[in-house]
Amino acid sequence: MTRHDSTAGPNDAIAHAAATLLAACDLPAAWRGEQTWTVLDLNLCAGAAFLATLRAWHDDPQRPLRLHYAVLTGPALSRQALRERFDRHRIEQALAGCAGDSGRALIGDLQQLLGDWPIALKGVSRIDLAGGRVQLTLAEGPPTGMLPGLVPRIDSLFVPYAVEAHDHLTPPMLRAALSRLAPHRHAALTAVDHRTELPASIHTSLADAGMQGESVDAAGRQAFRLGRRHGRSFALPARPDDRHALVIGSGLAGCASAFALACRGWTVERLDQGDGPLPGASGQASLAHYPSITPDDAPLSQLTRTALRLSRGLYNLGGVSWSGRLQLCPADEAQAACAGIPTEWAEAVGVAQARERAGVGLRSGGIWMADAGHADPVALVAGWSISGIHTRYRARVSRLERIGDQWHALDRNGRCLAQAAQVVIAAGAQIGDLSIRTDHSAPVFTLADAFDSACLERRGGRSLCVTLPPAAMPSCVVGGNGHAIPIDACRLLLGPAAPGEGRSDMASEASAAAAVWQRFNESLENPTMPTSMCFHPNGMRLSTRDHLPLAGPMPDITGIAQQRDRLIQRDRLSLPTIDGLWVAAGFGGRGLLWSVLSAELIAARIDVTPAPLQRSLAQALDPGRFIRRVIRRDRNSV
Repeated sequence: MTRHDSTAGPNDAIAHAAATLLAACDLPAAWRGEQTWTVLDLNLCAGAAFLATLRAWHDDPQRPLRLHYAVLTGPALSRQALRERFDRHRIEQALAGCAGDSGRALIGDLQQLLGDWPIALKGVSRIDLAGGRVQLTLAEGPPTGMLPGLVPRIDSLFVPYAVEAHDHLTPPMLRAALSRLAPHRHAALTAVDHRTELPASIHTSLADAGMQGESVDAAGRQAFRLGRRHGRSFALPARPDDRHALVIGSGLAGCASAFALACRGWTVERLDQGDGPLPGASGQASLAHYPSITPDDAPLSQLTRTALRLSRGLYNLGGVSWSGRLQLCPADEAQAACAGIPTEWAEAVGVAQARERAGVGLRSGGIWMADAGHADPVALVAGWSISGIHTRYRARVSRLERIGDQWHALDRNGRCLAQAAQVVIAAGAQIGDLSIRTDHSAPVFTLADAFDSACLERRGGRSLCVTLPPAAMPSCVVGGNGHAIPIDACRLLLGPAAPGEGRSDMASEASAAAAVWQRFNESLENPTMPTSMCFHPNGMRLSTRDHLPLAGPMPDITGIAQQRDRLIQRDRLSLPTIDGLWVAAGFGGRGLLWSVLSAELIAARIDVTPAPLQRSLAQALDPGRFIRRVIRRDRNSV
C-alpha cells in the first residue's frame, strides 16, 4: 500500500493522524507480536485516526490477530453526517491512492463502515470489519457517561484535539482514560488539523491530571507523547496458552456464549445434560425479536436496541428472516412512543401502512420496526457452531468446584467432566440446581441460594401452531395481544397460551387452542379459520423479578455476607464476585435478544476488550443487583 505520511498533501487528514497520533504511540511497531491490540480514541472527529490505524493494520504483515478500536463520538452521528465529515476532510480521496491487496481491503472496509453505520441514537454500537478481526466500538452520547466502564485496558490512547469538540478533555476524563493504559504503552495528543500550537487550556488540563506531554518529532508536525503517570490496568488478558473456557448449557444462551468467545480466539467446551442442542424454551419452531420502544428511551429500550444491533452483526450467520415487526396498538400510543425516534428504527404507521407491511388485512395500525425479525433457532445456532467449539451432550454438571485457578465441572458422582479457568453458566431453567464451592474449605451453595432475592421464576407455557392459506399469512412478526410468528409459508406460531391452557383433556385443549387463535383472529379485518391447530411444547422459561436477564460475574455470597456491615455503610462499594465464574440466565420471553447481548457482555469482560454497553446499562443486568437492593433496603431501615 502507498504510504501517505511526510509526502501527503495538506488536506490528508489520515496521513496527519498517522504522522502524529500513531507515531507518538509507536505504531505499528508497538503492536508487533501481540495477539490483540486495543485503542481508545477520545474524539471521533472525521474518523481519520481510526482509518489511519486500520490502514496501518492492513499494511503490516506482523499485525496483531485482532484489533479493537473504541471511540467516543459525542452526540449520536447519522450516516449522512458522517459522509459530510468525510467529504469535508477529503477522506475518500485520501484512500483512493491506496494500492495493493491491503488497499482494496481498506476501501472495502470503508464501504462496509458506511453501510453498517448505526442509526443516530445514543448508546454503544459495534461494527465488525475485516471478517470480524477488527472491531469498532462506537460510544454515542455524553462522553462523561460513556467512558466509564467502556474499555477495561488500553494499549494505545489517542487524544485528538478539535476546536468544535473538546469539552470532554477535562482532567477527570483524562485521568480516567490514562488509568486504563497498560504499562509500557503510550498515549498521544495532537490537534486534528495542522495548527502548530495547542491551546493553553489543554496543557493545563494535562497538568491538572498529573501528566506532562513529551514533544515528539512526527514528520515535522506537532504531537505529544503522554506517559502513564498513575493508576493501574484493572484487568489482564489471558495468556495465549490459557484461552480455554467452559460453557454449561446448549440453549440459545450457551450457544451464543460459546460463539462470542470462539470469535475472540478462545477454545470452548460446552456441556449439556440433554441429547442435543436447544432444549426447553429455546427449541420452539420460531423465535421473534421483541425490541421495546418507549417515548423516554428507557433502559429496556436501550438494552433491546443494542441487542438487536449486535444480532445484525457477527451473529447474523443464517436462520434469521429480517422481515420486520409490527406492534399493533392505538394510533396515539404509536405516535407517542415514536416521537423523536428516527423512522429507520421505529415508525408509527396507520392501518393502510400496517396492512402493506404485514401483507394481510389488519384492523389497526401500530409501530413498525424494520430491523427486527424472527429466527429458526436450529439454523441460527448451527451458524454459531464455528471452529473452536466442542460440545458434549448427556453431561449433567451437578457441582462446580475451584481447585487452584481452575474450575472443575463435576457430575453427581463427583467425576470431573471438564475444567477451565473461565466458566459461563447458561443452563436455562435448570440453573438453580447447580451447586458451587469456591475452594475445599468453603461451604457449598446453590445458584438458587445466590439468586433468592431475584425471585427467579420458572414459567412453563406453549405456543399454538396454526396452518393458514398463504394469502392469510402475515409476512412479518405481528405483536400486540400476544405474538404471531411466521414459521414458513403456511404455518404461524401464536401465543403465549395462558397458564393452564392446553394441558388437560382433549376438549380442554381444543378450547384453549380456540382461545389463543381468537386473540389473533380479532386483529384481522376479515376473520378466517385455520386448516389445523396444535400446541407446540415450549419448555420452561426462567425470569427475574425485574424481567431483565442476569448477565455478568457471579456474586460471591460468602464474601458479601462477611462484608455486609461495610457494604451497608458504603453501598457504592463493589460487591465481591467469584473469579472466573459468569452467569447468563433469566431471559424470560426475550431469549433471542438477551442471549446475544449477554454473550457479548460476558465475553468482552473475559477477554478484557471494549464493552458492548455503557456502564449504567451493564449494571442493570448485573447478577448481584438484587443483593445490592437488599443491602440498600437494610441500610435505609437502620
